Amino acid sequence: MKLFKSNVAYSTVKEWMNTLHAVKHWDITEHMYNRMDERGYTLNHIQNIIEKGEFVEYHDEKGTDRIVVEIREAKVRASIVADLTTKTLITLFVRDNDILGRNNKPYLGS
Repeated sequence: MKLFKSNVAYSTVKEWMNTLHAVKHWDITEHMYNRMDERGYTLNHIQNIIEKGEFVEYHDEKGTDRIVVEIREAKVRASIVADLTTKTLITLFVRDNDILGRNNKPYLGS
């Protein structure tokens, strides 16, 4: 099941974000490290996304609870996928701020 921010109760989003913020140590996939390297992101950037980012999406398609968290930077939006069940950071993706998604709105959650 995939749920976007607009389809989730505020209390549920708050619970997922509290779970995200409560993790003391994340496992990080090799895929995540590769995406960080390709895009010039450091662990400090990732920590900033975790601390200041906004919830955009939830899904359990891999059998675990995963959320997408995004932060708007000057010219781009940086997003991470965090697996709350396994406490693993899965991937990082970066898009220009002007890319539009569903319903001709800024992609994922705006």
